Amino acid sequence: MYRSSKFTRHSPLCSVVTVLLILLSFFSEASSQWVKISSKAFPVIGSSGGMLHFKNGVLWGGYRSLRVSLDTGKTWVTKINSFPNINDFLMNIDFVDAQIGLVRTAGNNSAGNIFYTNDQGANWIAQTPPGLSGSRYTINAGPGIVISCARDGIYSSFNGGNSFIRTYSGATPNILTSRGNGVIAAFEAARVVVSTDFGQSWTVKPFDQTLQDSYSMEFDYCDTNRLYLANEDFFVKHNNVSEVIVSADRGGNWVSKNQQSLGVFSGAMAVTQNAAYFQTISSGLYRTTDGGNNWTNIPAPTSYPDSRMLVALTDNILVCVDQNGDVWRTDNSGGFPVSPQAIPLLTDPRALTIKSCSS
Repeated sequence: MYRSSKFTRHSPLCSVVTVLLILLSFFSEASSQWVKISSKAFPVIGSSGGMLHFKNGVLWGGYRSLRVSLDTGKTWVTKINSFPNINDFLMNIDFVDAQIGLVRTAGNNSAGNIFYTNDQGANWIAQTPPGLSGSRYTINAGPGIVISCARDGIYSSFNGGNSFIRTYSGATPNILTSRGNGVIAAFEAARVVVSTDFGQSWTVKPFDQTLQDSYSMEFDYCDTNRLYLANEDFFVKHNNVSEVIVSADRGGNWVSKNQQSLGVFSGAMAVTQNAAYFQTISSGLYRTTDGGNNWTNIPAPTSYPDSRMLVALTDNILVCVDQNGDVWRTDNSGGFPVSPQAIPLLTDPRALTIKSCSS
């Protein structure tokens, strides 16, 4: 039997050390967990729609309505209680700052609307999307530049959405992503088309059958040659995997970087300066910090297929909505921080910014 002249089973010092270890263990465990910051913030939630969006300290979200939070998700105010067509879903949200932005809606048998605001949602102007109905994505791509998908191609506005012209004739492009420097990518069936001049002209990239039934696409935060694609293959199954596919040359070539069984990925993603996160339906998050070469599976709340209920405020601070409509937040990447940082839980939202790539 091990014996020690300094530390016995009943030593007071041993007891103090034990208590400290327990407290440290408790603190570590508590700080690594997600915190539910709002219950039933979205009482109606489901698949094929919904999104979270964060810009300049303001968090937006919705599914059958639109709500806003000024404290990163703890309290919410409804800005659009219901859409003109009660069967429409919120498809995407895109703000240029805390005040100015747009929201796109659509439904199974509806073209939906584009809603514009210049005063953080106090007032809205509703517009019928340009082109033929059947697509469902619109973004702000630069000062006064609005790009909108339609069944017959891509429409660009260079006067803030007052009028549109068709700049690409295609077959139902339905995802858009932009980095604000004139480079825009649109996902179309099983390929992307890319603009480098703020949507004035487009270059068609090669067709790749494996890309079909993808739900979200984002540029790498610092490299506008790299694209991430969430190819969930949930409702329309083109192969037997649910996967993350990455292109290093703006859609010229694609490589599958994370393959899971069908029904794993939800289609939601969040990209920051140093990480890319992909939400699942029942298996937490998958995160890469090196362009998809290596992955960490992080326990986290999950959401419905074909939804975008995940947003990153920084590399480590994430907010998501689960299948009950509850809002969750982690300040340390679910217990697997990208880099050590001394950020207290539930930081003041005014302090939350993603650093520039040059920093």
